[in-house]
Amino acid sequence: MSRALEDQLILFPECALTGYADDVSYIEKIDPKDIQVALARLHEAAYQYQVHIIFGTYLWDEPEKTWRNAAVYLGPSDQHQRSAYYKVNLANSERPFLKPGEELNVFKVDFRKRSVTIGIPNLS
Repeated sequence: MSRALEDQLILFPECALTGYADDVSYIEKIDPKDIQVALARLHEAAYQYQVHIIFGTYLWDEPEKTWRNAAVYLGPSDQHQRSAYYKVNLANSERPFLKPGEELNVFKVDFRKRSVTIGIPNLS
């Protein structure tokens, strides 16, 4: 990130933070607090370098008591600029462990609207 230009959008792949495997059961060993610590550090980096970051990770959805496959947006604002898109069309191996998202999400980056999907979305 230190080489990125100010206001640049940096993209990382699906589950870049937590890893991705055909056997998704390993997420049961992940501590959601560790992910929150990593998110805070990444947001500090986005603020420090004044960049926009979108990356994949598994996120624990506390109200739903379930894991989700997410694309997280972290912006350069010190106001904890953050948004997440939850993968709508889960892979067969993910379905026993994750709750799918229900809608596409739009991120505002550099005064423009951006959207990402994970995998192959079913837009019908």
